[in-house]
Amino acid sequence: MKESQRLSPITIFAPYDSSVEGITIANPAYWACNLKIAPEYFDASRPAVQRWVKVLGWRYNSDGFGAQLNSLVEDCFIRSADDAIYPGGLGIRRLVIWHDANGSPFLLTTLSHQNGRPLVVEDCDVIFARQSQYRFSSGSRIFNMRGEGRGEGGRNVIFHNIRVEDPRPTQQAFLIQMATEKPYVWPEPMSRGPGDLVGVLFQNIQIAAPSILGEPNILRGGPGCKIRDLTFDNVTIGGKKLDSIEDFKANEYVEDIHFK
Repeated sequence: MKESQRLSPITIFAPYDSSVEGITIANPAYWACNLKIAPEYFDASRPAVQRWVKVLGWRYNSDGFGAQLNSLVEDCFIRSADDAIYPGGLGIRRLVIWHDANGSPFLLTTLSHQNGRPLVVEDCDVIFARQSQYRFSSGSRIFNMRGEGRGEGGRNVIFHNIRVEDPRPTQQAFLIQMATEKPYVWPEPMSRGPGDLVGVLFQNIQIAAPSILGEPNILRGGPGCKIRDLTFDNVTIGGKKLDSIEDFKANEYVEDIHFK
């Protein structure tokens, strides 16, 4: 077992018909709760449920919930210095996230693991969104794709009713970059393997304020990993509705972005 997995408070392999409920995990050194299953053994009829779990992390590498395929995560509180959750599985709902230091509330790098299966992330509140490093690719953005992983992902994925309440977020809300470029690199420029980010719907997203550092929202694709067919439906930042690609800093590998 890798050293990092040994430091994870709860790691369960092939967690069929299981649940983690009503516990508090204090200051994890890695993922607080990570229920892992290989894609070939996915079975939606035998879910792993994580409910009423509280994560209180203040270490630099304290994470919340890892990428999971047959799990349901609901009604949890996450305070993490590192990443709060990798969206995936059967559903994510009613999370309260307090995020600071160097990770992100929603890290999108593993969406390809869904293989087109529906996923709804809904009714979540981000009450604190700060970062300790300036222009650091991995941290503090609400929705972050940081040039890692491979494979097409995003079809049938919906982020719905997400509220970001922090009046002074450090960084931009969207840093979706398939290939990282300066100044947003960590620790050096990286690029995803082949496969586009395609079809994600961001719907009813209310973000209280833009970056206090004036950082722009970014959509940055790559030649083998484009960003296409995303929809922003009633997404507001500081009361202003996103209604044009001009609301983003985008490159030539971004196509068919829709606004409602």
